[in-house]
Amino acid sequence: MENCHFDAIHLTDDGKYTINPYQCEGCRLCERICPVTAITCFQSKNNQWFVSDSRFGKMIHARMGPGEENSGKLVTKIRKKAREVARAGHADWVINDGPPGVGCATISSLSGVDAVLLVTEPSKSGWHDAERLIQLAKKFELPVWAIINKHDINPDMSAQMELAFQAKGIPVIGRLPFDVDMVHSMVAGKTIVEFAPEGAISQQLMNVWRTLNSGRLDQNPV
Repeated sequence: MENCHFDAIHLTDDGKYTINPYQCEGCRLCERICPVTAITCFQSKNNQWFVSDSRFGKMIHARMGPGEENSGKLVTKIRKKAREVARAGHADWVINDGPPGVGCATISSLSGVDAVLLVTEPSKSGWHDAERLIQLAKKFELPVWAIINKHDINPDMSAQMELAFQAKGIPVIGRLPFDVDMVHSMVAGKTIVEFAPEGAISQQLMNVWRTLNSGRLDQNPV
């Protein structure tokens, strides 16, 4: 029990050990170290990953079964495949769209990356989550930059977050306004930059991309 990092093994009232399938991450450590080989793990098909073509290039992604949660193992598989595809295609960038939180899937998405682009919203819960991700990125010794999404819906909180980011040495490289064109672009099956290239969000996103490509970010590690 003490060797399970996910607290998935429990002792019942009648003295038997059980494994909670909702807590188990499938690492199989218990199977390997059980002194009487009482545990056997079976392969199950819960999630599938794909390599797809898009008008912007290759996309490596996954589809999870109903009720299934993301896992670090799945993210690792996708991340490694993305790097393999990028090298074969001589791509300049690999962009990981990391999950929220600081769990196994998020930790896996940060492994081997060069930097973290944190996207948050101006709320107390948004700042709480941002702080946790910043702490996690520091453990990996990764530089962090921030984008504040919908910054204009709560100007006071946005200002507080800007000061907090500044105190931590984290540059805010994008301030995206709330805009219904974002919804309209999704309905039209286009990116916001394609749908409304002159719009405020598109201009901000293009500035973010230019900043990322400029190399200036290398001068601002956290």
